[in-house]
Amino acid sequence: MSLKSVVHILLSVLLAVVLGIALLLVLIVERQPIVTQVPVADAQSVAQVKLMANLTRAKLRSQHPQLSFRFSQRQLDALSAVASHTVKQAKSKINISGNTLLAAGSLALSPWFDGYYVNVLAEFEQRGSDVKLTQFVIGDLPLPISMTEWLAKYIAQKTLDKPLYLLTARAYKNAVINKHYIASSMVKPKGLINQKNGELVSSALFYDTMRTLSGLDGLSVDVEDVSFYIQKIKGFVDEHQLRGNVSLAPFINYTFDLAATRAKTGNAKHENEAALWALAASFGNPRFARLIGDINLAPINYIRTRVTTTLAGRQDLALHFLYSAVIERLSEQGLSLAIGELKELLDSNTGGSGFSFADLAADMAGIAFAQSVTQNEEKAQQVQAILRFELAESHFFPSIKQLPEGLDNAHFKDQFGDTKSEQYQQLVAIINQRISALSLYQALH
Repeated sequence: MSLKSVVHILLSVLLAVVLGIALLLVLIVERQPIVTQVPVADAQSVAQVKLMANLTRAKLRSQHPQLSFRFSQRQLDALSAVASHTVKQAKSKINISGNTLLAAGSLALSPWFDGYYVNVLAEFEQRGSDVKLTQFVIGDLPLPISMTEWLAKYIAQKTLDKPLYLLTARAYKNAVINKHYIASSMVKPKGLINQKNGELVSSALFYDTMRTLSGLDGLSVDVEDVSFYIQKIKGFVDEHQLRGNVSLAPFINYTFDLAATRAKTGNAKHENEAALWALAASFGNPRFARLIGDINLAPINYIRTRVTTTLAGRQDLALHFLYSAVIERLSEQGLSLAIGELKELLDSNTGGSGFSFADLAADMAGIAFAQSVTQNEEKAQQVQAILRFELAESHFFPSIKQLPEGLDNAHFKDQFGDTKSEQYQQLVAIINQRISALSLYQALH
């Protein structure tokens, strides 16, 4: 076969692939979403989702061999509301009608393809004693049921540990749909729970999956680097004999001074990333370290028995700041802020601390901080030059004066309605203005 013939064949194959991809995009991408309205996430829906999560966790950890779940339409609506609020570009809805369950979702492709959507529709029917998948459509492309089931099984086997995969398979096999609820009952797979710590055995795989899905595998963050900063923070605590409540400011000052020194022979953005994760794991939650990899938790536990960090004299604001900074690194800004809003909505329920715009300001400040220290190499160097010298909270954390706090659900609804209202957005704008006016961000402009 001549070279000309080989080139002709390769070009033909390439053209066929390009045309195939183009045709696939035409079939699955649409101009209109199929899910346009979902219930608004309010205090009741957030509380209901939390209750569902707690009950599910308790059942999984129970020593009882039998496991059962039951979700009503109201509970499914609450799940849809919270999910759609958390991921702003996605809308989902689950409806039970008679012996049929219809699950639909719409994903906006903005900002890359503004005005375009990927729609997914799945239909399940109760047929005798079994629930069957009867329809699965992506855009205008209906997929064969056998192919869909094979693909779902393959993905589940590849991404879940065996006990969790068996749990999922049994839940589907034993599912029941009627006009009021969807339910399932099964025998727990052996090895589902680690008897030493009561956690799901699959938790290690969960953290691996989270690293992949969130893009952490692609971030410039390394186990050894994060461990280095954690050890240095431990040494800083001992050297200065710090105990009890301590402002987060000196720890930020110290770690970013180290980052600037190490960046002289390395990468500033890389060092800032590692420093940020070390701060979050040391003073936010040790589980953040597990998202990075196999990090020794002993130094973190040592730090946490001696020091609790604060912002504006409050432990809760430091936690909000650090949690939101990490969530920002795991996601887009919208997800970080949405999770903060959901937590405040939950607090507005009876027994909670009430909706706090001060907490929300800490969330937004954490997001802004994480973005500024990891935006690009040039900005990373500029931030180091600012943070490495004597630092006050007022350089990176906004004033919380006159921000409403302690609003129960009734008072929140009376004053603000919901998180989409004009009154609510005006307060969010005020918080944004305060953050933008901070010396750290003014110096970066």
